[in-house]
Amino acid sequence: MGSEVMVIELKNKNRIYGELKYNQENFQNFSKHSHETLNIVAIKKEQIAIEYHKQTIHYLKPKQLAIFNPKQVHLTSKQSHTAIPYYSLHLHSDWSLALQNELFENSRFFPLTPNIITDLNLSNTFLEICSKILNKNTSEIEKELSDFAKKLFMQYANRKIKFHHNHTLEKVEQYILQNIDKNLNLKEIAKEFGYTSAHLNRLFKEEYGLTLHAFLIDKRIEKAKRLISRNKKATLTEIAYEAGFFDQSHFIRNFKRVYSLSPKKYK
Repeated sequence: MGSEVMVIELKNKNRIYGELKYNQENFQNFSKHSHETLNIVAIKKEQIAIEYHKQTIHYLKPKQLAIFNPKQVHLTSKQSHTAIPYYSLHLHSDWSLALQNELFENSRFFPLTPNIITDLNLSNTFLEICSKILNKNTSEIEKELSDFAKKLFMQYANRKIKFHHNHTLEKVEQYILQNIDKNLNLKEIAKEFGYTSAHLNRLFKEEYGLTLHAFLIDKRIEKAKRLISRNKKATLTEIAYEAGFFDQSHFIRNFKRVYSLSPKKYK
């Protein structure tokens, strides 16, 4: 299929509802991060270790699916030096929620559990869909993806979950998102909400599995990724600054740690 990494956007007219990444050479170790999307991953051989926040370590093997719910912090690593080709499908949260709403009439996304799914039929369907996308056979792909996702949701959506709110952290998160393009000072953020930076770090670590600084970087990388997808004409320098990175090498290094390829290759 040519290049080592392929990234294909999934579109309906001008609306992007997801993307598929296929790395045919190698699975790489990724730093701790999260996604705004629903992320589904499958590998072709060997196994990878996945550490989800507040869970024991899981192992993903071929013919299984790894689920990364929106905003679920995780860390992944391979167990050997062998190359591990993998598929990584990202479905936008609003698209996924709309499908769930058709099934359950819910206003918030129900996360999927467990995170490792061993359903062979779903795994085979997922791989078939990925193959069609990679071979540009995408005329009916949104319907096929919708049918696949609905089966996934019907079987694994946790409809009994009790959503909890940490209003302080939600306000801090909103403050960060609203000011992400500014040179945010962690001490000033903490002071804004009447905390020391050490105490706010502990709160973020417990709730998200990330320090306040790591959370900020995570959100900046997410914004940069969205900007690359939405504005093809913007330069990487413009994208970096709009996402709050004032050092190009820092931007490139962190982007690569999360998406396994540079912003330039992704673009």
